[in-house]
Amino acid sequence: MDIFIPAVIVLAGYVWLVLRANRTFHAIRKERFEHTNSAGVLEFSTYEELHAFEKREGHNKLWINLSAVPGGVIPLAAIFAIIASVVEMS
Repeated sequence: MDIFIPAVIVLAGYVWLVLRANRTFHAIRKERFEHTNSAGVLEFSTYEELHAFEKREGHNKLWINLSAVPGGVIPLAAIFAIIASVVEMS
């Protein structure tokens, strides 16, 4: 029981992180689509808007990479901890 609750919290946090990164990814894709002209060039009215967009895009890529590559081990360990706790309780 000592491991069960933290493992569930870690697993829920990981799911939340993946869902939030996915939602942000689709919002960035929509913004990219809305700022692309008919020639396929990304246009912004000011440099600050471009910089803010690129910054959001970079942060989202970082979170997606963190959740996919090293973060894939964390939920797997949490699932194993939950299974071990359930087996131990029975």
